[in-house]
Amino acid sequence: MNSQEGKQKCTVCRTHRLNSEYERPNSDKLYKTCQKSRDNSKQNRLKKKCPHGKQKAYCKICEGSAVCPHGNIKYWCTKCDRSSLCPHHRRKDKCKDCGGSNFCLHGRFKNMCKDCGEVIFVLTVDRKICVKIVGEVIFVRMEE
Repeated sequence: MNSQEGKQKCTVCRTHRLNSEYERPNSDKLYKTCQKSRDNSKQNRLKKKCPHGKQKAYCKICEGSAVCPHGNIKYWCTKCDRSSLCPHHRRKDKCKDCGGSNFCLHGRFKNMCKDCGEVIFVLTVDRKICVKIVGEVIFVRMEE
């Protein structure tokens, strides 16, 4: 008889435990993590929350580490000299109103404008084959 029979390996703690620790209530299916790992994960999630139910870093009432003196999230505060943001609270390169670098003369994203001939399709998941259409000419590039 195999010692691993009736046991399953937890994807978090990597230990073999009995199948009873993986059972879902009211279901035939099994969890991929053991009960002990799920309990630890739940405790860690609760530790990171403030009394207001938010992540400690982002809670304005608790003055979390991600909140600037102006009461905004540091990443999105234009008063804290964040050079990547425009006055419209967008990334500068993706703001059409500010003339971001991702837009062509036609007001479309450069990689999606048919008039500019910059339509790029990635055919494979691993991004090895790319197709670029310029006018009526199709260029195929294979990367190694």
